[in-house]
Amino acid sequence: MEKNRKYQIMTGAVLVMVISLATSFAQAQNICACEPDLYTCQDFSRADEAQECFSYCQKQTGADVHKFDLDGNGKACDSN
Repeated sequence: MEKNRKYQIMTGAVLVMVISLATSFAQAQNICACEPDLYTCQDFSRADEAQECFSYCQKQTGADVHKFDLDGNGKACDSN
């Protein structure tokens, strides 16, 4: 009986870890929201954060929804 209980506890702990990892992965994949004009370059403290958002939304929508790349060179916030 005790072995069965230990197994249940271990199985539960593994399940919690898997759910936690899956949630973290899902959140990591959602870099930023891609509704038009939701962000400006000033909303990002680092250039790489703006670039990640730009690239993510470009893949999701096929457009520069936040107008981060006004000169069309593929680099976010370098001319705004």
